[in-house]
Amino acid sequence: MELLRCRHLAPGDVMLKIKDDHALSKAIFSLQALWMAAKPYIVHAGVMFDKTYIIEAQAEGIRGNDLRVQNKGMAYLVYRCTRTDMAQGAANCVKMLFDIHQRRTTRHEIKIGPKRWRWKTGGPLSYNLAGALKSLPGPGGTASTPTEMDDLLTDILEGKSRPFFCSHFVVYVFQFVGVQCGLQPSAVFQDAAATIHPSALADKLEVHPYFNPIGIMVRDER
Repeated sequence: MELLRCRHLAPGDVMLKIKDDHALSKAIFSLQALWMAAKPYIVHAGVMFDKTYIIEAQAEGIRGNDLRVQNKGMAYLVYRCTRTDMAQGAANCVKMLFDIHQRRTTRHEIKIGPKRWRWKTGGPLSYNLAGALKSLPGPGGTASTPTEMDDLLTDILEGKSRPFFCSHFVVYVFQFVGVQCGLQPSAVFQDAAATIHPSALADKLEVHPYFNPIGIMVRDER
């Protein structure tokens, strides 16, 4: 497996955090192992905005962290979308959601696929702890329809609070961007986004037609 540094990363890369010694990391590992997840050591997920900043759903909500600073001591398995339009769209989308969570009050506009999304302000996107726990039995349900995905984003743009947990956030973003690129959400991930915990996301990416594993980023090597 190739050893990666920040210079090897690209916008839209999916970062799967490997278990470390932090209490929350250990707790997620234990819960996923209890539910017999195939890869319980994958305890978190996020999406790269560029080569150094990861956007992720954490306890504080949607956050942007520098892999060289805040997340320097974390190790990741890295997966890259084979469709460059989806990868760049995902990077744009996570940055948009991050900006909304920061309660920006200036006008914003971003192009994702053929559509332009505009917003002026937004409410917080909190961390969905209850949702994370409910996802432990494993993936299920059906992916949202394109209309439902658009409606959810419209609610967010209008300032309505919508909680996410880490892998839920990643899956929603790629399902949404997939729609902008001409795919059905179920063609990107067939299950409901809120039912996919980090270990299940790792399983899906390993065999996904639109993603390839590109290597591992080890702790403190950036």
